[in-house]
Amino acid sequence: MEMHWLGFGGYRNRHEPGFWEPWQARYPGWHCIPEGGGGQAGAQGCGLIVAQCRAQLATLGWTDYDAWWLAAGTGTTLAGMVLEEAGRHVVHGALAVPLDHGVPETVAALAGAHGYQLHDASRGGFARALYRQGPAVPA
Repeated sequence: MEMHWLGFGGYRNRHEPGFWEPWQARYPGWHCIPEGGGGQAGAQGCGLIVAQCRAQLATLGWTDYDAWWLAAGTGTTLAGMVLEEAGRHVVHGALAVPLDHGVPETVAALAGAHGYQLHDASRGGFARALYRQGPAVPA
């Protein structure tokens, strides 16, 4: 394995046309795995999460569940779970990134328009936290 520094600017440009051409020239025959394992193949693979959990329900003494809640960074895992659920249970996705990062479009392209609900949990950016200033805690 060989690591290459991309930097934030390079990472931000990963969706631009031609971004992968220099990498493909440098490493002929390579296969780029989209971020988050994206794409239809990644979504299908994530559908196994639902099947594996269903198989373990009895060990918890459960016969069913109400819904799924998970964080959504690229939307691929959520899309796979929506496909596997096929309308039996709703899948809720708490967005780890703002709405303009393309997660709604990715999920819709992979899983359609039904069976899930997205919730903006990004607080305006990736992994942002709100801190409250209060009195210092004595040591």
